[in-house]
Amino acid sequence: MKCFTFSRKQSIQRKQLLNAGWQFVENDSNFTRATTVSLPHDWSILHRFDREAPAGGGGGYLATGKGWYRRTLTLSRDYVDKKVRLYGKVE
Repeated sequence: MKCFTFSRKQSIQRKQLLNAGWQFVENDSNFTRATTVSLPHDWSILHRFDREAPAGGGGGYLATGKGWYRRTLTLSRDYVDKKVRLYGKVE
């Protein structure tokens, strides 16, 4: 994922990759059991192949379900009392 911050008076001020340091949990949003991952991340490959999997061959015979990702951003003091806009792009 790429993150861009913009200012009204200037074009792109800063461009930063945000691929590292994500927290991931499968099937619920309880982050007390989160695993730290980097993007791109494919959680379904951690499961065994199963011909009875709901997605079938189109899903690689792997498990389906919900996955939740979370990442905390820490900004420097330069951004105190300023508006910050984050634009994400998943590639």
